[in-house]
Amino acid sequence: MLQRKKNKKTKWFYFQVISLGLFFSCTILFGLSINAEEASTNPSVVIPTAPSISETVTPIASSSSETKTTPTTSPATSSEIKIENQAVPSANSLNQDTSPFWLNLRPKILEYLNKNINANIFKYELIGPTMPMKKFIGNVPNSVVTISGFNPNSKSDMQTIIAKAANREVISINIKLAKYRNVLISKKNHEPNEVLSITNFQTEKRTIPPRDYDLYVDPPFGSVTINTKLATGSPLKRNMLVQQKIIKSGDYLRVINESQHLKLEFRCQAVTSGTIGSIITVRCPDINKASVKAKVEDLGLARLL
Repeated sequence: MLQRKKNKKTKWFYFQVISLGLFFSCTILFGLSINAEEASTNPSVVIPTAPSISETVTPIASSSSETKTTPTTSPATSSEIKIENQAVPSANSLNQDTSPFWLNLRPKILEYLNKNINANIFKYELIGPTMPMKKFIGNVPNSVVTISGFNPNSKSDMQTIIAKAANREVISINIKLAKYRNVLISKKNHEPNEVLSITNFQTEKRTIPPRDYDLYVDPPFGSVTINTKLATGSPLKRNMLVQQKIIKSGDYLRVINESQHLKLEFRCQAVTSGTIGSIITVRCPDINKASVKAKVEDLGLARLL
């Protein structure tokens, strides 16, 4: 009987111990859950996190007094991204001097120009294609390319020649021209209304634009008077001389209108008078204008402006 009572007391004691343990465990878990909720809603509560990859590790001194740091990493911006294989420049920005298409075609253009341009009369400069070359099948070595278009009689200082490949591809190329000419160079300063002497001039060979070829005075010249100042080392031009009007109002003359590939000639009547190199007004029945301007080049000849 006493043994039973003792067992009951023992069981009751263990029951109370287990109950108290469960009570304290529930209390602790409930408190932790409340703290977590407060931390998520209250910004003043700081929850420690693991260090990010972008943080720098504090240098640690080694036995050899060297310091080592872990490199920082951060997201790359667009300006920091480096591309090893650069893109090919667009056609508009492509330098023709480095274009493989032009470098292969250029020797054929030079060969054509050297055969067709008299080096004793002209000095030329090869400018290059009128448009950037994106491709040109005819430029490969040993291919057949037909080149044409140079006009030695043109007054323009810029001409366009045409390169045509066997597959009918066409490229336009610009060249700049100047003409060699003997001009009279003054050896002294001259004043207006001064009578000129050939002994005060020397002949020099110079390059000038083709359109200005006829503006210079050819030696020898007779007794002429200058109408403007002429400095030492300057060339003598026809419009600097006092001359009689070679075109008078009412005179009929030939007026030339010339482009690179076309030359037209009209019979016109002078409205104003002029000397060589001067600008006059003319009327041309075949031109749909009441009057046009032309530059006098010679007796009975002017060039349309």
